[in-house]
Amino acid sequence: MISHVPSSDPSISAQIVQRETRRESNGQLVDFAVILQVSRNGNDWDDLVRIDTAHRVVHVHRPEAGGDVHDTTLVPRECRRDIDLAWEWAKNYAWDQATREIM
Repeated sequence: MISHVPSSDPSISAQIVQRETRRESNGQLVDFAVILQVSRNGNDWDDLVRIDTAHRVVHVHRPEAGGDVHDTTLVPRECRRDIDLAWEWAKNYAWDQATREIM
């Protein structure tokens, strides 16, 4: 799913991309990624923030932090044990970051 993020700067386009994987048998969430992306002046999309469950741990990627660092400290403790709660937190976190950095 892709959601458009409004921007006050017409040269910047932004979107939040959400991907989730669920078990076919029972619909249980097993994996997800939520990515805040920007495009400046119609160029390629760049990730600003990515929250995902790669490596079986919920973590935040912040590319501008000097590389692709997996930061678990930003993830609330209760979300580290509950993937459904983490999924909801990740979507809200991406929107909060969009509000702070783009809108």
